[in-house]
Amino acid sequence: MPGWLRRPSGEPSARDRLDRLRERIGRLRAEGIKAQLEVEQRFGNPMAAPEAARPRLIAQMLQDERMPRAARPVRDCVGRLWDEVEVLRAKPEPEERDIIALEAAVTDLEGQFAPLGAWFLTRATVALGPVDVSSTSPFREMLTRSLVVDRDLLPTPELILRCNLLIKAGEAKAALKDAEAAARRPDADHRAFTVHAATLRLAGRELDAADGFRRAFEASPGPDFDLLVQAGKSLLLSGRHQDALEAADAALGANPSNLPALLLRGDALRFLTRFDEAEAAYRSLLERPDSPDVRLRLLQVFVALGRAEDAERVLEAVRSDPKASPFELALAFHFANRFDEAAAVSLQAMADPGLRPGARHQMERLQTAFDCSIGCPEHALDAVERLLGHDPDDADLEDCRSIALLELGRFEDAIASSRRSKTLIDKSDFDTSLARALRWSGDAGSALPHARRSYGARPRRTEVIAELACCVLQMGRLEEARALVDCLPPEASGDPYALYGRAALACADGDPDEARRLLAVAAEIRREFEISEVIDPVFHNGTVLDDARRSKLRSLIEGNALRRVALVDNVPPSLQHGDHMVIQALAQHADLGTPREVSHWLYLPDCRSAEDAADALRSDGYTVTLEESRGRSDGRWCAKAVHQIVVSPTTIAATRISMERLAARLAGEYDGWEAAVSP
Repeated sequence: MPGWLRRPSGEPSARDRLDRLRERIGRLRAEGIKAQLEVEQRFGNPMAAPEAARPRLIAQMLQDERMPRAARPVRDCVGRLWDEVEVLRAKPEPEERDIIALEAAVTDLEGQFAPLGAWFLTRATVALGPVDVSSTSPFREMLTRSLVVDRDLLPTPELILRCNLLIKAGEAKAALKDAEAAARRPDADHRAFTVHAATLRLAGRELDAADGFRRAFEASPGPDFDLLVQAGKSLLLSGRHQDALEAADAALGANPSNLPALLLRGDALRFLTRFDEAEAAYRSLLERPDSPDVRLRLLQVFVALGRAEDAERVLEAVRSDPKASPFELALAFHFANRFDEAAAVSLQAMADPGLRPGARHQMERLQTAFDCSIGCPEHALDAVERLLGHDPDDADLEDCRSIALLELGRFEDAIASSRRSKTLIDKSDFDTSLARALRWSGDAGSALPHARRSYGARPRRTEVIAELACCVLQMGRLEEARALVDCLPPEASGDPYALYGRAALACADGDPDEARRLLAVAAEIRREFEISEVIDPVFHNGTVLDDARRSKLRSLIEGNALRRVALVDNVPPSLQHGDHMVIQALAQHADLGTPREVSHWLYLPDCRSAEDAADALRSDGYTVTLEESRGRSDGRWCAKAVHQIVVSPTTIAATRISMERLAARLAGEYDGWEAAVSP
């Protein structure tokens, strides 16, 4: 070697290393081709073997130790090649283009020869049936290695098979890339379009999935109406309820007994708020021995129609069914407007360390909605952001994030999150969330088109009627709001959203007592309405959230968080011993279910701190008196705060926490409470 190519120490130069690596890659390529030929000569093409003998042949191939051994030298050498490339990249001599060319050569070698054992994986799946693709399975390792094979080198049928395996293994992103490649090919047929649509659905792109299923239906050799039903399901999930109904009707026109089409038709009618027709569709399914469980769907219909007894019977059937999962039971309570019980079932299930990962993921998603319903937006937001970290394009999670942000008074963030959910999937449910976020921020004019769009899509849904009524009410259009509230169906008189809409109208009509009564009933059903009343400008002469209301909002959220803790163990939150003794004494002399006057004492270091405490307490509904502390020379002031509540372990524990936090913030001290024996 010429001296000018060597370093003084005798170490080969970077240029020499580069040339040697190129030579090694050439030798490895030859070894890889030889290994490939040996494997093919030994086993042949399993798909050319008789069908009856194929499973045994492929099993032998996959279990034969010589096949992975033939690939091992190539695979191991490629790893060392990458190490040497990294060393060269750190040196100044080689030109960037040479390094890039070398990396491309190593990548090509790795992609062509490293995954020899994976060549037969998709064929094995066809012949052997179900394959274990769990994280500990050798098939999973083979599947992972097969991903380095260039998609363009795989025939379309094998690409589709690998895509299906990736779906089963939970590798949604890799599956989508395979499916997109297969669907773009000139030889793509209905199978390629179907698997592409399935991966699009997994990615949350429901409208694109609907188009994919439609293409598959049009390309199928015979009219496969199940593909049309799948398209209808994606349309339904995208908020295209009328289009979903038309897809179901088209499938039923060809086969009136098509079970998935009948179920899709019932769901579409329910989403269109055509509840009587939806009930008839679901009842027709109950008569079939092969019918899926439609109890939860019927429960939603009965609640919407105000048929409380029918709803209670369905709920009891689910609750007493030993086969019902916690997920089903939690949903049943949720649909029955029993949100605390729904959250309790969900939280208790998630506290079980033996809960399967898939079921846990389901429950975590569900719990985000429950946390918003029970007035715990901070818990909801934490969970949603964690889930969005794994699936950032989930529109439903983004909408839940918007709701949680709104309940925390973070209007701009809520609006941005709601707009993003609509960008991901433009469905009318998200218009309701966006309208509320815009309206609560003080921009009722911008909210109105979204509220109207949501109303146009589902005109009998109480939530959208109430939101549209509040929107026009905030704009000063009282008679229009009154007409909308009058349109609330009589059967929905006990619905919390209907109560909320009527409370807003009562407030505008100058009847604050009736407004408070209706809001109290709504909040008993759905605790988040306590928060809504504090934030919503329609109850505060159009003013947006101020500091006093923010303080009250924080107190409510803290109290609800404490109640949430109690739901996990199904016991009240822990009390101080003295509080427990006082409650026991009261219970011996009076009915604790009746509201009574309760007094609380706070000691503050000076007059200014006492006045600040009084302002915060009055904003939370307390009657407050201040006086200089008697018998003390330290200049402290006493704040006595009085309110009417039902004395219980939950209310007292929550009040103590909020009082102690207020006192600590003002460098004071909470000195306890007392209650009248008689209400």
